[in-house]
Amino acid sequence: MRLKPRRISLSSSPFYASAAVVISLGVFMAIFWAFNEYEAYTESIENIRQSYDARYRERVREEVEKAIGFVEYRRSQAEQRIEDEIRDRVQSAYSIASHMFSRHKDEMPEEELKDLVIEVLRPIRWSDGRGYYFAGGVSSGIVDLYGDDPFYEGKSRFSPELQLVRDKFSDITEIVREKGAGMYRYNWTKPEAVGRVYPKISFVKYFEPFDWYIGAGIYLDDIEKVLQEDVLARIRNIRFGRDGEIFGFRFDGTIISHPNERLIGRSISTLGDEQKKSYGYRMLQISTSPEAQGFVSFAESDGFGDSSKNSTMLSFVKAYDSWKWVFVAAMSMDEMEKAIEKERMTYLRINFENITLFITLFIIAVSLMMLFAYFYSLRIRQGISLFTDFFRKAVDEKNRIDDTHLAFTEFQDLRFLANQMVDDLAQKELLIRRDELRLDTLLQLGMMDDQCFQDKYDFILERIVKITRSEGGYLALVNTLQTHVNIYSRYETHPAVAPLLHEVLGISLPVKNAGLPGAAMLEGKAVICNGHNPETEQIFPYSTAVARHLDVPIFNSGKIVLIAGVYNNTSDYDNTDVRQITMLLEGLWLHVLKMC
Repeated sequence: MRLKPRRISLSSSPFYASAAVVISLGVFMAIFWAFNEYEAYTESIENIRQSYDARYRERVREEVEKAIGFVEYRRSQAEQRIEDEIRDRVQSAYSIASHMFSRHKDEMPEEELKDLVIEVLRPIRWSDGRGYYFAGGVSSGIVDLYGDDPFYEGKSRFSPELQLVRDKFSDITEIVREKGAGMYRYNWTKPEAVGRVYPKISFVKYFEPFDWYIGAGIYLDDIEKVLQEDVLARIRNIRFGRDGEIFGFRFDGTIISHPNERLIGRSISTLGDEQKKSYGYRMLQISTSPEAQGFVSFAESDGFGDSSKNSTMLSFVKAYDSWKWVFVAAMSMDEMEKAIEKERMTYLRINFENITLFITLFIIAVSLMMLFAYFYSLRIRQGISLFTDFFRKAVDEKNRIDDTHLAFTEFQDLRFLANQMVDDLAQKELLIRRDELRLDTLLQLGMMDDQCFQDKYDFILERIVKITRSEGGYLALVNTLQTHVNIYSRYETHPAVAPLLHEVLGISLPVKNAGLPGAAMLEGKAVICNGHNPETEQIFPYSTAVARHLDVPIFNSGKIVLIAGVYNNTSDYDNTDVRQITMLLEGLWLHVLKMC
């Protein structure tokens, strides 16, 4: 006898699968653990070194960028301050001239008064003697005051070699004539530097009593020098981190700022570490390279900072083209080595703790996984048993499956399909029973030859109400002229409505006043209304509230002869109800024609 192969049940497969996965996982992890931990250790140390190195690089780069940003900010603010200052100075000179003119205009001739104002304004200086006043006639073109160089005073015409001077004074005159006041930027010579021109900014304003322009000017390079001195003083005192420092040198290598003042004025190329390698020369090379920035590592010695220290330094070098300067930020990397060693010991300790913890958690996880697998195996077995019992009883009992017993989505989908199958089966059986009841009704009608028509009408209406599962209904006949409707039968399932059944029987009403039968006749087809209308709750010929109703007319030779209606089905009326009523009424009418 051939034995059947033993198969694993679906409910127990999660448990066996989980056990196989857990055991395989444990074996693979035991083999992989030693190799993986060694690689993880070496990679971790390298990552720590790279992380600290990147952090130091970012820090020194950030400090250099902040220093350059500070320079840019001060330069942008300096020019605005210059404009505001010379504008205020010109306004002060204007106020002085206005005051002296209003006070002495009646006492002194205009020329003497002009000389008085000129001598008052001539010695006035500001910005460490770099700022001065000038004034001249707008119409005459004569320069009456030039505080920085009296050579130009009293002249209105200049020799050809001084064409630049003549053009600038002409521009100033035009500004005053057109605007009354304005800022003027131009290049101008200095008394101490004959033959060279420098950028200059001036502000001029028209003084009407003397037909003068009064102006104040200052050389931008003088302000730039003051600004550079201020920037160097600020940078020299910058410290960051534990021992971070910033210094700078020019493109030619001359150190212009350094925490160690003894190094200021020396060439950066002379600085070297204790291996006699010139890190200063590397910095100079980087500053003149196309990128004009880069990192330099070196051992601290040879007068850089504190010569008693012996540590590895990391610096970032970046050129500032506008001033032809180079900024350098440097900081010690000794803390990195200490941190790496500390991280190394911490990693070893944590690694040992993690191994112990992992083994413990692994045992707990395996136990929980096996427990959960066993639990869900029981739930799957329960679900399978539920569906097995369902399919065994579905044909006879038509019970639906309750969703509270199912734990998985797939079982929910199966429950939906199974319940839908039961509902469809019940619906089809209902249709079959309705067809059987309709056929039985027509057969019984054929055997009622000895009964009156009223009994037949009542019998047909009762069966229509029962087939459509309604609360009640009516049956009405229509006269030959299609003008009146007569209610011949009423049927109600509620005993409370029974006494009112005969109130409308035998009443002949015009079509337009015949309520629901009249509406069906006017429509000329079946009327289905499944919506509740509060305004028409009491609808003829019914004597109770109507939530939904169905009215079906029957034609003979093109005319409506019978109308049947039902109301308040437990569900919405549809075309199957219309079909059942239509076939019953047609059978009734054929019987009536036969009997007549």
